[in-house]
Amino acid sequence: MTKMTGRLLACIALAGFCTSCVVAVYDYPGVGPPIEHFQRSGAFPSGATLALRNFDGNIEIQGWEQERVEVYAEKLILLPTKTRVSLWSSDWKKWSPRIEYEKFDDFVRINTQSQNQEGKDTVVDYYVSVPHSVNLRDIVARDGDMLIRDVYGHIAIDLRAGNLSVENCSGSLTAVVADGAIQATLYDLREADQIHLTVQRGDIILYLEGDVKASFEGSAPKGGVFMEFESVTPEEKEGRVSARFGSAEGASISATAWEGDIRVRTIEEVKRKR
Repeated sequence: MTKMTGRLLACIALAGFCTSCVVAVYDYPGVGPPIEHFQRSGAFPSGATLALRNFDGNIEIQGWEQERVEVYAEKLILLPTKTRVSLWSSDWKKWSPRIEYEKFDDFVRINTQSQNQEGKDTVVDYYVSVPHSVNLRDIVARDGDMLIRDVYGHIAIDLRAGNLSVENCSGSLTAVVADGAIQATLYDLREADQIHLTVQRGDIILYLEGDVKASFEGSAPKGGVFMEFESVTPEEKEGRVSARFGSAEGASISATAWEGDIRVRTIEEVKRKR
């Protein structure tokens, strides 16, 4: 049996979950197809707060013009590290992760619940739409990539393993990634904005507007800090690199990559690459 034939049989078997008591499925390494979908939506005013906690899986949060929140999630099967045949019972839902969704006037909290305390084999992908003006508090995940784009407000992210991409955002940002990279493209930074980026193992790439007003301090003990602004002259003291963008007071930016590099570039460079 070829791998393509085996995958086709796997999809057919999964489609028959609801009508069959027990089916045989060919499992290939990686993450399998969704076994269940979750969807919620409702009124959500600009400036409201969203919190989301997940175990494993990707998270995408995007701003849109509507004054409402829309949450779509896919619960996925975590397949073994080696190809094998497994038996699936029609009562698979009892092993599926649960999603807690709590909504108040200006606050939505989403929490992935596992059938075991460690969250083993709990994989959920989230796709969330919110108003452009929003506070993203307590966005936490264990393993998976995150994408945050087209929003402004306060953003706080904690990710154990995976890459974080922040696109077309403004406001304060606090992001901690243990194993992975951070790439952030920030617009319209103001004096009250605080940017704090920390990576244990991985790089930080920060894109700023050419006329940004901000103070910067970066540290990369096992890498380097590269300032790719022609008009900015960085200073290095006691292993830390500092710089000032613009003559007036502005936002405060700090970045630490314990085992990686830090690069600060202009947004114009992003546009040229596109």
